[in-house]
Order: sequence, then structure tokens, then C-alpha cells
Amino acid sequence: MSEFFDYPRALLNRENRAEYSQIPPSHLGFLPGCQTTNLSSKLAQKLDDFAQAAAANRNCKITVNLDRDGTRQVFTGRRYWQTSIFPSRKCGKSIVCEGQNELLFAAQCEVDIGVKEYASQAILFETRVGSKWTKYHCDFCRLRADGAIEIIEVKPDASHLDRPGYREKLEAVGEVCAELGWMFSPVFGVDLQRRTFHNFHVNWAHRHRFYLIPDWLSLAVDRLADACGGHSTVQDLKAICSGLEQARALLCALICRGNVHLDLSQPISLNAPMALIGGYNHGL
Repeated sequence: MSEFFDYPRALLNRENRAEYSQIPPSHLGFLPGCQTTNLSSKLAQKLDDFAQAAAANRNCKITVNLDRDGTRQVFTGRRYWQTSIFPSRKCGKSIVCEGQNELLFAAQCEVDIGVKEYASQAILFETRVGSKWTKYHCDFCRLRADGAIEIIEVKPDASHLDRPGYREKLEAVGEVCAELGWMFSPVFGVDLQRRTFHNFHVNWAHRHRFYLIPDWLSLAVDRLADACGGHSTVQDLKAICSGLEQARALLCALICRGNVHLDLSQPISLNAPMALIGGYNHGL
């Protein structure tokens, strides 16, 4: 089998392949046929509507801010600063991140075609825990392709959820999200950093998200999609390119644009089947 990418030897080791390929990515489902576009107004509208609905709850207050700096400054340690900036093509703005794990999660959101839009530090939850009011700034919120809102808390591992008083705060936020019909989920850095084919492909794909596809190549992709009826192989995509490096960049760019769907949890060979989705958005 001819591999499309140059995979690290550890990923291709037969003894380890089953272990690596069977690790499911946390909360990172892929939905074929979903287009990724800039839907800032839709996400803002949805969050504002829900925030107003939550105002009737005397035990909860929600503040929404989709500006670049979010509801608070991103900080690490005792000084306040932005530790990372992730330029998002999908959202049309920079996403501020606190540390490596949030940066990796932003890359996952950028590649996941089941995510229409996402934002960091965008929502402040004020909830009553017992007789006290607590504040919680969510790490990420996402608008999914099915219209659902997802609230994400990014932590290095599960042990970081068990700090005294912190779990009670998260449970209160989880109850508010359940009342609003939102999903509330933790994502762990150990999963984002794990050596898996999925994470390897996400790293490749997001680095080519701004690849400007030449006009002649866009036309060739359109013709290929028409000829194959939406069902093609990686080899077909490579055949219309001028070389392997361009084919890799094109495949990654189309994944980020939502125009290609294929299984990222397994090694990608030239014979790998893929769905080539219409409604192209090749340019910047």
C-alpha cells in the first residue's frame, strides 16, 4: 500500500497500529456534506437568544462576547497575556488560546467539518453554587453543523477537574447548559497530544488551510467532482496536480474548506476513498 503522507515509523509499526488507530478522538465527530463558512452572525445570534432566555433563571446569568479578546483576558501564571494566536480561516478572525492544548483544540475545530464556527473565551457563566455565586469562563464554544451549541472545557487530563470546589462549579454550568439544550464537554490535552493518525492528519491539514488554490486547479477539481459523482480516491486528486507536494496541500486545503471527507483515523493511501463535496469555496 502506497502511503500518501510520510508517516513516522511508530505510527506505521504493525504492533502499534491497532493501538493508535483505535483511539477515538474526543468530541471530534466528522459529518460528510457539511460546508464551512463564516457564520459569526449566526453564532452570535444563537448565543444572544439563549442568554436572554437564561435571564429568567434567578440562579444563572450568561454574558456573551464574541470579540477577539472574549469575556476575559487569556492568562497563564500571575501575569495576564495572550499565550497563543490561531488565525482561523473558518471563522475569519484570530482565536486567542491559553497554552498548547487550546491551540491544538483550535486546530481540531478548524479541520472538523462538523463544526461551523467556534470561539474562545466567549461566554461568562455566573451560577449560584449553594449560597455563593461563582464565575466560569468557558474555554471554547462551537456551533455545530446540526445547529447545536457545544461548550468545551480544555484540561491537560481528567485529574484537573477534581480540584476542591471546581467540580461543583462545572456541575452547575452543566445543569444550565442542559436546560438550554447545549452540550457541555471536557476535552483533554493527553488526547490532543496523543500519537494518532487523526492528530497527525489534523496537524497537516490545518497548516495548509490558507493554501490559495490556483484557478486552473480549482477548475480541475470541479471537473473531477462532476466526473466521479462525488465519490473519488486520493489517487484521482493527485493525478490532477503537478506533483505530490501540491497534491498534499490541495487535499489538506479541501479538508479545511469542507469539500473533502475521508477517514482521518487511518493512514491515507493513494487508493483511499473520499467524498468530494460540491459548493466549492477554493479561494481565500
